[in-house]
Amino acid sequence: MRLTELYINGCHLIAAHSFEMLCQNCPNIVRLDMGNRVLNSMTVNSLSYLQHLSKLESLNLSQNSSMNDDATRIISQSCSQLKSLDISACGAHVTDVGLKYLKNCINLTKLDVSYLENISDDSFQALATLGSLEEVFCKGMMSISDATCVSLINLCSGLVKLDVSGCLEVTVKSVQAALVEVQGRPDTGPRLELVLGGTSFAPMQLERYAHPLLHICTFNLCRYNLMSFDMCLEDDGEQGGFHDSDFEQFGDSDDAMFEDDPVMKFEQNWVS
Repeated sequence: MRLTELYINGCHLIAAHSFEMLCQNCPNIVRLDMGNRVLNSMTVNSLSYLQHLSKLESLNLSQNSSMNDDATRIISQSCSQLKSLDISACGAHVTDVGLKYLKNCINLTKLDVSYLENISDDSFQALATLGSLEEVFCKGMMSISDATCVSLINLCSGLVKLDVSGCLEVTVKSVQAALVEVQGRPDTGPRLELVLGGTSFAPMQLERYAHPLLHICTFNLCRYNLMSFDMCLEDDGEQGGFHDSDFEQFGDSDDAMFEDDPVMKFEQNWVS
């Protein structure tokens, strides 16, 4: 078959045998979207059938809670041409061990690992050595810090977008690293966009980091309803954490988090 794109997002009744037949008979698929519980009716070993898709470049597995470290290992072994991977909001079973397998995806340029709760700076420092990443999304990850941002900024020379919305441990140090990096780019080089809403970066510092190749967004794009409660709640309340009552305002809407803040809702600060 000449099918090149397939969207089965939310089709959580697809059996492993059916998925195997699909992969065997549609070898020209370049883009595959199987997010939102598609893996519920299979085992992660079913992902090994992806090896039949030798042209696969884009894979979406977001919101599959059955994803684990074995799944990322299988992906890294089966998808040699992969350029874009989305495993955001896949729960607690993808850890640093699993994420490091993705170092084998040498063509990877776009990665979304937002809302994964057991990922640390260590993983991103390892992945940054690929040097090929251009777009990275790490929204709502409370365990990462400036170390992640600095590694990606310094080692991925083609980085054009880094979204760390809702990552409280990210501070002005990441912006300082970004400014130094873009100052070394040629005038016609790519512009780097940092999305820093919901971090510890203070918007009043924006003017200090104005540069034609640095684009800073202070809009919070984190969808807190996709974060696990274990990840968000903090008993001592000293780190700006969330409490049960805070989640009453968050629904499924993308903009639910902005309902109580008209400034966040209607304004977006940029440096360009």
